[in-house]
Amino acid sequence: LRRIHYAWHTPRMLGPGDAELDVLADALGRPGTGRLYKILVLEKQLAQNVHVYQGSQQLSSTFEVIADLKSVADLAEVERILDEELARVAKEPITSRELARAVEKFESSYVWGLEPLSARAETLQRYNHYVGNPDYITQDLDRYRKTTADKVRDVAARFLAKTARVEVVTMPATKPVATTGGKQ
Repeated sequence: LRRIHYAWHTPRMLGPGDAELDVLADALGRPGTGRLYKILVLEKQLAQNVHVYQGSQQLSSTFEVIADLKSVADLAEVERILDEELARVAKEPITSRELARAVEKFESSYVWGLEPLSARAETLQRYNHYVGNPDYITQDLDRYRKTTADKVRDVAARFLAKTARVEVVTMPATKPVATTGGKQ
């Protein structure tokens, strides 16, 4: 299948803007309700799947939008839809429902993720490593709880400019690739 993959350089893990981009990724790519997922997969049926995520890392991160196109999909139309929705979230705030849904997702993921003892130990160590405070979970969750739709819009406008992204469009081979050392 053809794949469109956009990526932007974004703030480091736990840095200003990181949580807002997590929220935006959920609003755009959540299966079933995410804007891009709904348009490309459910409504127009141009894509097999859509993935959107903030890949948070220690020194810097990447925000990625990936669409796996159906074989009959018009590549230019999919790119137009992606561009329109990404421009829209940089100009208009996400809805209060999208914001609440994302915050609830992150809170519940934290709670369920802390169930195993090893996960609790890893969480304490991760916060100790990144911020020097193993008891940082409340502050981390507050990054999501205290964000607003306007902050999400402002961070999208700051980091997700069309001119600042890397674009990779993967196309399937049109003919079989010859191998060496064997019969063809």
